[in-house]
Amino acid sequence: MHSECSHEISIIGIGSTGSRIADKIKALFPHSSCKIIAADTDSGELDKIRHASCIIIAEEWQKGRNCAADIQRGERVTAHEVDRFRDIMSETRWTIAIGSLAGGTGAGGLLTLNRIASDHDHPFLAIGIEPYQFEGSALQENANRAITQLSHQHTPLLVIPNEFVLASVPEDLPLPDILDQANKLIAEAITTFIIALGAQDSLFQGADILLHLLRQRQVKCGCVALNAIAPESPETVIREALESPLLGDPEFLKQADTHFASIIAHPGTPLKPVRQTAAILNRLLPQSARSYINLGSHDSVPAGLLNIFILSLRQIGTRPQQSEGATHLLRRQAGVDAINLGPGVLGIFANSTPTIYGGENLDIPTFFRKGITINLLLEEIRHIQSKRNDG
Repeated sequence: MHSECSHEISIIGIGSTGSRIADKIKALFPHSSCKIIAADTDSGELDKIRHASCIIIAEEWQKGRNCAADIQRGERVTAHEVDRFRDIMSETRWTIAIGSLAGGTGAGGLLTLNRIASDHDHPFLAIGIEPYQFEGSALQENANRAITQLSHQHTPLLVIPNEFVLASVPEDLPLPDILDQANKLIAEAITTFIIALGAQDSLFQGADILLHLLRQRQVKCGCVALNAIAPESPETVIREALESPLLGDPEFLKQADTHFASIIAHPGTPLKPVRQTAAILNRLLPQSARSYINLGSHDSVPAGLLNIFILSLRQIGTRPQQSEGATHLLRRQAGVDAINLGPGVLGIFANSTPTIYGGENLDIPTFFRKGITINLLLEEIRHIQSKRNDG
């Protein structure tokens, strides 16, 4: 990666859901120095993007079609754009990628982007959007599988449950408006989050601490994003927000094991009201959890007002620490035989030039490439579902 970066953060919306959210972030934050990209295989979805820069993924292979919730295909086609994504990352200090965990391009793209970032030691955060419950069990299983694969890559991952978002949207709206409002709520929260992480004169390195927390564990999140709050009366506003959070519910916030909060003021704001607000946050946040409170300033915050962002994290799993050798040993003990790869597994890529990245042929489906059997995959999914039920 280049040593000189023209942007602080790159935001890549991957797949149709991620692209729509990235577009809304750009609309909300038009003068941001962030590099905001909407990347998708679906040309029809990209035609709807109005603000973010667009990348059509693997147009030669996909012909402008989506990946039909096929994570393997999504990973393979996004791998064809490795050079473009690497160039985007090289222009920024770190990258946030947003995608649907149930979508082929979204989940597969998050896997590819994390691999690129990891190979170049580039700070990276994946924000995965879980499907709505009404979308059925198949997409939820897709999301579980994506979380499993991302955790195996040690991806810093925030999981946003769409059901939490839906609870914050009026139910009497038409369905397209409800989905649009849900994406807007997520975009608003991420925008406030970006401002918080890009704060000037921060009292501690908030982004570094958050990434460290996320590397340690798999988490789900609930968050509160408050913009332009008068420092004279923040307690009532914060209390109401915690009782009815933007992304999450009060019970989720009570069960969280870690709270990451940022109070961002205009650069000309005196320290006293900011410290008073921090004291209020310390008092209102559940005492059973660890809390990190970051104080900083940013030019985008109106003079005399505050932005407050609270990210509540709850552990849903521990990142695997076993070595590759241990993994192979476990597979041998389980009686897993080597798989003889034939040309049939390459599908539409059978007659094309192999896409080699990091010594791997990315045209070969992930489970064949990694030697993961269906039994092992189902075991991982059951483990995650059990953890969720216990939580």
